[in-house]
Amino acid sequence: MNRDQIAALECLSFVRASSDYWDLVSDCRIGFAPHQRQGNASGSAYDVVYGPVSLWAQQLIIHDADQVSFHTAKAVAALPPPNVYDVAPSSNGLFP
Repeated sequence: MNRDQIAALECLSFVRASSDYWDLVSDCRIGFAPHQRQGNASGSAYDVVYGPVSLWAQQLIIHDADQVSFHTAKAVAALPPPNVYDVAPSSNGLFP
């Protein structure tokens, strides 16, 4: 990813599972609107949110695992195009 494009995005990051992190996880799980920067006059959501991976319906995290969530079209536009490969099975029917 282009670092300059990422630097221009509104990002929210968590390095550990703090009370703010669990508030965000709880809101996301029950379907509240995406979080936004406090005092943000435009009311827009953060472009990118990243932090620990949590287990569903519990307040537990998976150690040494992080997740990144892209919330806006501006954030998605910063992603490079995916590499797509057509993998055909070999003569024995197995994929290489």
